[in-house]
This record gives sequence, C-alpha cells and structure tokens, in this order.
Amino acid sequence: MKIVLAILILGLVYVLQRGLYQRYWNKGLKVSLGFDSGFLECGEDTVLKIEIENRKLLPLPVFHLKYTMDRSLLFSDNDNSTITDLNYRNDVFSILGNQRIIRKHVLRGGRRGVFYIPGCTVHVKDFFLVTTFAEQVNTDSKIYVFPKKITGKGYDDLMNGIMGEILVRRSLIPDNMSFRGIREYMITDSQRSINWKQTARRNDLMVNLYDYTMDREIRLLLNLDTHNMIEPAHLLEETISLTSSAARSFLRKKVGVSLKTNGRMKAPDDPDRFITNKPVSDKGSKSEIPCPEIGRGTDYSHLVTVDKILSAITSTSGSAEFLKMLDIEMKSSLSNVLYFVISPYYKEDLLEKLDRMERLGMNVMLIVPYYDKMGFEPTRRYMRGWEVKFDEI
Repeated sequence: MKIVLAILILGLVYVLQRGLYQRYWNKGLKVSLGFDSGFLECGEDTVLKIEIENRKLLPLPVFHLKYTMDRSLLFSDNDNSTITDLNYRNDVFSILGNQRIIRKHVLRGGRRGVFYIPGCTVHVKDFFLVTTFAEQVNTDSKIYVFPKKITGKGYDDLMNGIMGEILVRRSLIPDNMSFRGIREYMITDSQRSINWKQTARRNDLMVNLYDYTMDREIRLLLNLDTHNMIEPAHLLEETISLTSSAARSFLRKKVGVSLKTNGRMKAPDDPDRFITNKPVSDKGSKSEIPCPEIGRGTDYSHLVTVDKILSAITSTSGSAEFLKMLDIEMKSSLSNVLYFVISPYYKEDLLEKLDRMERLGMNVMLIVPYYDKMGFEPTRRYMRGWEVKFDEI
C-alpha cells in the first residue's frame, strides 16, 4: 500500500511540475549572444559572449543552447562543437531560479568575411528530465573579419618604391598640416603663408614652410578578375588583402584614400547572407548588389570603412564592368588624384584604358598580383608586379 501511495504521490508531483514547466519555463527567460566587437583582423581573437538570465523561482536543471556559425570562426574550445559544413554548437547549462549566467568563448577569425549567428534554439528539460521544451531565439549577431594584412620585406620594398615614385610626381602639393619652419618672404610666396606673429617680432615679412605630401587623394581601383583561370580564388583573396594593406599604408601617412571596385556583396535582405562565405566567384546570386563606392577619407578610422566593404565581397562583375568604371573615371580626369589600380587582370584592353588615362594627364599606377610559377613582365612604365606563392594555396 505504501509503495502504491508513493507512486501516486510521485505521479502527482510529476504532473504538477510538468504543468508548471509547460506554463512557466520560458517566463522571465532572457537569452542573448553576441560578439565583443563588430570586427576583427584576420588571425586575431574576439569573444563570443553568452548571457542567460532566469527571472523566476523555477529552476532550469538542464538547459541546452544550440546555435550555428561559420566554421572559419575557430573556437579555442571545441568540446561542444560538431564541425561539418558549419560549426554546430551545443552549450549546456544548469540554471537556478533568479540566476544570471555569463559564459565567454574565445574565437579566432580564420579568414575574411562577414559572419552571422542568425539565431539560436533553447532546449529545457523539466525537473524529472523527461519532457523537453524548445524555443527559437533571434539574435542576428554579426562580425566582420577583415582581410589579412600583408607584412614583410617584400611588401615594404614594394610600398617604399611606390611611395618614392609618388613623391616625385608633379602633383606634389604643400601639406598645411605638416609645419617645417619659417623663412623670409619671397615675391613668389603666397600671402596666405605669411606668419604675422613672426613678422611683427622680427620686423620682416616671414612665411611658414611646409613639408610636401602626396596627391590629395589616392583612389584605389580594385579589379576582381584574373588574367587566367588557374586557381583564381586564392589569387583574388590575395588581391583583396593587398588592397586592404595598401589602404592602411596610405592612411598611416595621412593620405586621403577612396575605393571603387567591381566586386559584389550580399544584399542586407538576402536570405542567403547567413550562409557561409565562399571564395570570390564570378557566379554570384541575383540578389547580390554592387559594392558601394567609398569616398575620400584621411583619418585612420577610415580604414574600418574600407575593410568592411572588402570583407563583404562575395563575387565579381568581371573585367567588362571594370573597364566601364575606368571610362567613368576618365570623364572626371582629376590631376591631383593618383589612380592606384590593383588588378590580377592585365590584358591589352585594360592597358589601353590606362594608357588613355595617362594621355589625359591622370596619374596612374597598376599593381598586378600574379603567381610566381606563371611569371610577370611589365609592358608599361606604370606597371608593378606583386608575387603570390602558388605553393601556399
């Protein structure tokens, strides 16, 4: 009789607690997960912060938080991961009543891209661990992994050579932000350069001297098309990295940088934007949009704007679209702008456009990323090569 009574009581308790959990398990439950920062450099670490708050007396003895993310975001701890085409995570918690838990995971950005955690699923068991309750939670967390920055002697030699060429161009102009000293006024000096305080002190007209800087603007023109079809994806990734690295080098020297490219990116309302980023391709989806043009900026924070666009590139419009871009640039034909073209494609139709730009008095420089096993011979004085190791693919 006692056993039967105990079973009845246990059954009653089970039914009551199941009813309580069914009605209240998600009441006062708050779940959030997001990245500590909105962006990071490729190869750097960030933190994924998970916060769970249970604002009620009812405990949640077994709490599973399941979410999916791109596998190129590398966890320092993979104990709760299943990695196939994506990284499937299953974090387990035990939460008391009126308790808040914060858990942090260290992640490393393995490659360039824009990565999302569109949502997560909460699975909770009742006190008897028999019944499971589930709910979908929208998070839409996003992080940019910026292109890998190129360093080393080869890159330094390339940029030093480029800087040296830029400095001797006719488009050099005084930099009013770089004061060098004063001297006596000459008839060829502008009245704007007169230093009136020093003039009054010395009783002679004195003028400010400024160092010279490069062109007011370096316009990065990025062509994501290749000269041949041998492993184009890796070469295009290196081209994007070179563009990002060049932008950083110029901005460090307080030179204005703008960017225009024939790259394409996923639209904000594209349902496929949550899918893992693939190598740059000429076969993008119809919902992809052209990358927006980035205007001139001189502050180092402008690099974040440039890198966000470069990180978002998923496909290319091809060389024909890039040639149209050059036609548009020739209509403006600005003499105080250096048109810094980065293109692994260097066939004659492109070179003819650049020749024409030079004849119009436009300052042009072409950097050609190429595989070492393919070789490269410049056929124009404005051409420079950037060697990419084929064996590192």
